[in-house]
Amino acid sequence: MPLTKSRTPLAWLNLIHDPKRLLLAIAGTGFAVMLMFMQLGFRGALFDSTLQLPRVLNADLILLSPAKNTMSAKELIPSQRLVSARGCPGVEAVWPFYILYMRASWRNPQTGEAAPIAVYAFDPRNPVLNLPELREHADELLQGSRIMFDRRSKKQYGFPQRGTSSTLSDEQVEVVGTYDMGTDFISDGNLLMSDLLYRQLFFPPLAQDDALSSVDLGLVKLAPGSDLETVRRELRARLESDTAILTKDEFVAQEQHFWQTATPIGYIFGFGVALGFFVGVVICYQILYADIADHLPEYATLKAMGYQPTFFVSVVLTEALIIAGLGFLPGFVSSLGLYHYLNAATGLPMILTAARALLVLGMTIGMCGLSGCFTIRGLLATDPAELFK
Repeated sequence: MPLTKSRTPLAWLNLIHDPKRLLLAIAGTGFAVMLMFMQLGFRGALFDSTLQLPRVLNADLILLSPAKNTMSAKELIPSQRLVSARGCPGVEAVWPFYILYMRASWRNPQTGEAAPIAVYAFDPRNPVLNLPELREHADELLQGSRIMFDRRSKKQYGFPQRGTSSTLSDEQVEVVGTYDMGTDFISDGNLLMSDLLYRQLFFPPLAQDDALSSVDLGLVKLAPGSDLETVRRELRARLESDTAILTKDEFVAQEQHFWQTATPIGYIFGFGVALGFFVGVVICYQILYADIADHLPEYATLKAMGYQPTFFVSVVLTEALIIAGLGFLPGFVSSLGLYHYLNAATGLPMILTAARALLVLGMTIGMCGLSGCFTIRGLLATDPAELFK
C-alpha cells in the first residue's frame, strides 16, 4: 500500500539534527533578506526623497516648460504666462516658484566649511507650500536677509536653528525658523527664502530687474467648485505652446518616471534586489542539498517502504519554508535597525513599511521554495536499489 503521510515532524527533525548547519542556513537566509530589504529601501528612498517637494506644493495645476522632465532641469517659462493664467475663469490664484540647485553655497557656522545647497524661493505672502512651519514664519521671511532651513539636512551644514547667522553664497543671512522636508539624491540640504532675497543673492545688480521674469514653476490654485479639466482646457487655449499644464498628480508621476527610467539608479537597486534573491536561492539550495545527501539512505529506505513522491516533496518544501521563516526574522530585525540609522544619518526617508515587509517575506518564501524545487529533483531521481548494493 502506498504511503504518503507520516506523523513524525521529519522536516523539523532533519533541520535540528545538525544545529550548526541550521544556524548557517538562518544566517545565510537572513543576509539575503537584509540585502533585499536594503536595496528596496534605497530604491524607495530615491523615489520618496525626490517626490517630497512636489508633494508639498499647494497647487491643483502646475505650469512648466514642456522640456522640464525633472525639477532639477533649469527649463523656465516666462512669468507673463502666469499673468495670463490669472485671468482664466475658475482660477483663484497663480504663484511663481523658483528652484536653484548647485549654485548656492552654505557655510557651516561651526566649522566654516562650505557646501552646495538647494534653494526654493517664492513670495512668502502666498501659501505656496503645505508646510505648517512656513505659515508661522512667513512674515519674517519678508524682512531682510532671512531664510528657513530644513532641519533634516545633513550634518555638514551644522544644524542651524532659529537665530543662527551664516553666509549663503558669500552673503550674510539669518535663520528665522526650521521645517521638516528632507534631503534627496541631488542635494544634501535645502532652504526657503523670499523671491526678493533670491533676486538679490543670485543675480548681479544689472540683471536684477529681469531676475524674476522667468520662473521654474507656476502654481495654479483653483477657485472652490471649479472643474479641473475645464480650467485646464481653458488655460491651454490661453497660453502659448512654451507652457505645459500638468495636474499635481501628473507632475509627481513625471518626476518619479524620470528617476525610474532616465537614470541608472533605479535599475541598479532593482538589480541589487535580484542579486539578494539569487544569493538566497543558492544558500538555501546548498543547505537543503547537504541535508538530503546526509539522509539519502533514510530517504531511500522510505522509498522502498512505499512512500510516494508527494511525501518527499512535502518534506523538502516544509524544510524550505522553515528556513524561510527562521531566516526572515533576523533579516527583518537587522534591516529595521539599519533603516533607522540611515534615516537619522542621511535625512533620506528610509521607512520600512508593512507593504515592503510583506513583499520581502513573499520573496523569501519564493526564494526558499525555488531552492526546494531544485533539490527535490535530485531526491526523486534517486534509485533505492543503488544505495543497497
